[in-house]
Amino acid sequence: MHEIIQHIKSSFLMYKGEGCIFYLFLISLLLLIIMRKGRRREKDFFLLYSIGILIIYACPLTAKIIMDYCIGRDVYWRMFWLLPIVLVIAYVFTLIFSQIKQSFLKGIWIVVAVVLIGICGNSMYHNELFKNTTNYYKLPQEVIEICDIVLDDAEGGYIKMVVPNSLTSYIRQYNGSIKLAYGRETEKDGQVDTPEAGILYDVMNNSFEDPAALAESSKMVKCNYIVLRRTSTISESISDYSFEYLNETENYIIFRETEI
Repeated sequence: MHEIIQHIKSSFLMYKGEGCIFYLFLISLLLLIIMRKGRRREKDFFLLYSIGILIIYACPLTAKIIMDYCIGRDVYWRMFWLLPIVLVIAYVFTLIFSQIKQSFLKGIWIVVAVVLIGICGNSMYHNELFKNTTNYYKLPQEVIEICDIVLDDAEGGYIKMVVPNSLTSYIRQYNGSIKLAYGRETEKDGQVDTPEAGILYDVMNNSFEDPAALAESSKMVKCNYIVLRRTSTISESISDYSFEYLNETENYIIFRETEI
């Protein structure tokens, strides 16, 4: 039980981040209780829903059930997304605005509200997870280049690729007709469709790079394209095992099977 409590705490801190928006949310809930303005039905909904969600997620018993049977422990922090933080803050700020009679003071309150939200939060552009997009697909440009190279080469034919883990999340977002030997779930929790795919994943991610094993395990799952990082030593000798050089991008080299 102590482990569950610690995981709840760490999940909440991960969700809350370094900003103070959550505290602004709590203050807004308190103001909902104090303020007489506003419809009783709406205020009760926001209060009961928010408090109920917090109790369910903070209770070790219900948290364990959610972790084990619903969403999983690693992403439990995402459950806090269901808190109506934006709605509650916006509703309370609007109630305060509606109680101000003078137009000048209303303008001041708008400025205060904007400044409060800005101070309490953090700019999303400072987060390393967000990057400026270079294409309409909002995908890494190299993913598009790799897919286009393979699609042009296949000319509408069969495509099944094995790629580094850094690319598995993006390939099929660009083109669903491209098959992958395994997806990002394999890296996360070891899920694979077949034992052969599991073998290929292990070979692809082994610190000891074996071109013969990679070529053989790729054929076992009927992969006809292999994408390797430029830093991989396998790229120097994979052509000895029925895979030939096709093309390359800035950080990756693409090979295709010669015996199909």
